[in-house]
Amino acid sequence: MSYTGTEVLLDVRDDGRGFAEGDGTGFGLTSMRQRIRGVGGHMEVQSAPGEGTSVSARVPAIVPGGTTAENGAGR
Repeated sequence: MSYTGTEVLLDVRDDGRGFAEGDGTGFGLTSMRQRIRGVGGHMEVQSAPGEGTSVSARVPAIVPGGTTAENGAGR
């Protein structure tokens, strides 16, 4: 996880079994996408069978007072 001032970035990678696009029966990645979009963020997933999985998420940083850093809070 890293903080760029205006965004919080999260990268998670594993070396598990991976999956093909469209595979999966759970709600995990779908729920993550919905929650991240709900706060104005973006998520990418890369995976392939036998190659592990990578999930990257970006969300706007929230500063004290509940506004995003991008909106100039504190200026």
